[in-house]
Amino acid sequence: MRVKSNWRFVVLAFAILFVTITASAADQKTQDLYKSRCQGCHGADGKATSVGKKLGAKDFQEPDVANASQADLVKITSEGKGKMPAYKASSRTSNSPIWLPASRD
Repeated sequence: MRVKSNWRFVVLAFAILFVTITASAADQKTQDLYKSRCQGCHGADGKATSVGKKLGAKDFQEPDVANASQADLVKITSEGKGKMPAYKASSRTSNSPIWLPASRD
């Protein structure tokens, strides 16, 4: 019986390790995407940069942005708004939105 119990523990440990590594890689990919496509206007911390302000970018902390639903934010991200270009969700999902690193810390 002891061998079966140890085997289950090892399988569980590998499953947890796999999920952790996968999530970490996905998080890094999301952060890299945010840095390359959003940070120029929305800043590293979600506060509009001087360039972003000139283009109408909002701080993520403003009430209308902070209180927006995830569905609204996904729609704005994928369709664009004002001078912000659309970033279609071809490789994105609503579970890992491009704006997550700065908006929901």
